[in-house]
Parts: sequence; structure tokens; C-alpha cells
Amino acid sequence: MEKALISVLLEEFMDDSLEVDNFILQTTSKASLANLSVLACFDDGSRSAESIPAEYDEYDDIPSPEPPRRKRRRGRGRGRGRGASVGRKRGRGRGRGRSFDPVPLEVLAECVIPHYSDIDFRIQFGMSRVTFEELCTQIAPALAYRTITAEKKVLLTVWILRSRESYGAVSERFDVSKGFLHGICSSVCSALAAIQKEFIKMPEPQEFEKIADGFYQRCQFPGVVGAIGCTHIPIREPSKNTEWFINKEGSFSIQLQAVCDDQLKFLHVHTGCPGLLNNAQVFFDSPLFSQLEDNYLPSGKHLLGDCSYPLKLYLLVPFAETAEMTKEQKKFNENLAYTRSEVDLAMKLLKQKFKRLKFLDIKQVDDMSKVIKAACVLYNFILCKETIEDDVNEIELVEEQDEFEVDLAPEPYPVDSETDEDAHAKRLAIVNSPLCLQD
Repeated sequence: MEKALISVLLEEFMDDSLEVDNFILQTTSKASLANLSVLACFDDGSRSAESIPAEYDEYDDIPSPEPPRRKRRRGRGRGRGRGASVGRKRGRGRGRGRSFDPVPLEVLAECVIPHYSDIDFRIQFGMSRVTFEELCTQIAPALAYRTITAEKKVLLTVWILRSRESYGAVSERFDVSKGFLHGICSSVCSALAAIQKEFIKMPEPQEFEKIADGFYQRCQFPGVVGAIGCTHIPIREPSKNTEWFINKEGSFSIQLQAVCDDQLKFLHVHTGCPGLLNNAQVFFDSPLFSQLEDNYLPSGKHLLGDCSYPLKLYLLVPFAETAEMTKEQKKFNENLAYTRSEVDLAMKLLKQKFKRLKFLDIKQVDDMSKVIKAACVLYNFILCKETIEDDVNEIELVEEQDEFEVDLAPEPYPVDSETDEDAHAKRLAIVNSPLCLQD
């Protein structure tokens, strides 16, 4: 019976891009066929769904554009071979008619996941079981139960955010309609975005010194209460204002501006700006600009930005690279770049933990922004509850290569625009300070 069961699973779910999950083999004698069917779906998320019937045109998915993650057998094409036969099997499944009740999701939540070890749970969902339960408690009041509990909605949404599968592939995986899947994900992301101000907020005045001390201990740069930067998130061609979302590389993207503290926690996020804009334009468009202009930071405290940002009393940037630079100015630039890189690391961690941000196959810009904000809130929520030292070590040791990653060089802010004499004086004072010359 066990051998026959495994054979069925291999025939139904496996192709050249997948590997047999050892957990399936270990639990064959314990689990039912339904359990095993769900477990067999726990692959690396590299498969994409075939085209979706016309009735789902509103959510017209496209397959995730990532290259295959596994080597195919010699002589097979990238888009052909046994992968096509899997598609035909799925087609036959549709022909028999599908149920839109989330029965496999019930099995996953009630029969499979409770047997996960704490380590397996964290690997699959990016957080501990305790943190997941606290998350469900936090946003459950904003989620209507109806046919599915808040816990299962959160479980499914976290799965989607951590996966690069298309919505069509996920809907097939859990035997739910795409409309049902979109509705669940949208409601949970809305609930997360609604608590953004609770988990992502600029520090209070009494917190400035603690953050500045943390940055100085780590990076030897005085007075820093945050590092600011932007990252491009690849998207599919949006439904409106398409030309605005074409970045300098010629691909479609939406931008995320973030400020982080010395613990890699987001203090402010702003998203929705199209890829055509440069970092300074995104900054001027964000609510953060008005807040900083209103003397939010005392004169001895500041954010750090790269050369794409304007020099301000509250925002220090590097000296322009010229032949006349002094040794002290070069050292200042080195220290600033090292300190400001904390925000780059935070955004890499965000994308690594929530791989959906590697490519957003969503049409509406508002929906894109909602998903990005939800991922940022989740990132901070997890950071508040547990350490991410393991994630930092992993991303520093293994730099993931992604041909769809948009990594644009910063566009320097015009030097002639630097007219803030007080900011110039402040920067020179730090340059001449022995605090900035330590190695």
C-alpha cells in the first residue's frame, strides 16, 4: 500500500524541477492520502501554472518569470519536456471538475502543520510558531471568518508572500479558485497595512540617543538615527500609466523607500512611486520629507543617504568624488557608505524572507503597494518578536543570484543644488571630528 501510494504521488506531482520531500517518505505510514497529497506540494515553488480559464481574466496571471532552479535532463529544452506532461495532467484534472471548497487547505492546517517541528515551521513560514500565533491574534479582529478561519487566511497569505509561484499555481496547489485566493490575500494584506503605524514608525525623541549609540557602536559614525535608501521591485506591466513604470534598465518596477535603524528594523516605508523616478524624487514625494523639514530631528542627529539624496541638516550624504578630495573626506565617505549599507541589508532581508517581492505579477498599482506594505509590516512584526541573526548570516554568506533583480546605480543629486550652508558646516564638523576617523 505504501509503495503504491508513493508511486501515485510521484506520477501526479513530480517532474524534473522537483525533488522528493523526505518528510513524505518518513510519514507515509502515519498520514492519509490527503495529507500526503498536500505534503507533496511542498516543493521549491519553481513551477508555474498553465493559462487560467477566461472567467479569471480579471486576475489574468502570468507565470513567474524566474529561470528553472533545477537542471533538466540533457537534451530537454527549458520550456519543454516532462514539464508539458504535468500541464496536461492538470488539464485533465480541470476536465473532471474541481471543488472550490478549500478542503486541502483544511488538511494542511489541521493535519499536516501541527506535526511540523519548530525548525520546519520556521523554514516554511519564516517565523516561529509562537510568533505566527501572535500574528493571527493581532489581525484576527479585522478578518471576517465566514467559510475560513483567520488562522488559515494568515497561513495562506504568508505562504503566498514567501513563494514566487503564480497565483494560478497556488490556487491549484490548495484546490481553491483564484478569485477566492485573491480575496483572502487581499483581506490579510489590508489588515496588515492597517497596523503599519503600530509597527513601522519613526523613533520618539527619547529613543534618538539609543539608536545613535547603536549605530556608533556598529559603524563608528556619530549622530545617526536612521539610514535611508530605495529599492526597485520588479512588476508586470501595470494596467495604467505604463510608461511611468519603466526604469532606466527598460523593465517595469515600483519603488520602495525605507529608513532602518541600527537593528535593521524599518522606521519608515513609502511605496507606490513608479520606477521612472529617481531616489530624490521619491524622497520629495514621501511624507517623510515633510516630517523632516518640520524640524523633526535635532541638529545633532541625522539620517544617512547615498549620493542620490540632497544634503540637508537632517540628511547627510557623501562628498562628490573629485580629485581635490582630502584624506578626511574620503574617510568620511567610507564610513558613511558602510553605515548606510544597513538599509540595503534590511531590504535584502525583506526580499529574501518574502520572495513575492522578487516579482509582483499584479495589475493594479494600489494592490502592489498593499502587498509591499504588508510584507514590511510582517518583517518588522517578526523582528519585534525574535532575532533574525540566522537570516543575516545566511544572506551575507550566500548572495542569491537573480537575473530579474533590479539593482540600479544611484543617480547623483546635482551638486549645484546643495545650497544649505548649515548642512555643509555640519558635515565638515563631522569630517574634522576624531570620532569619524576611527577604524
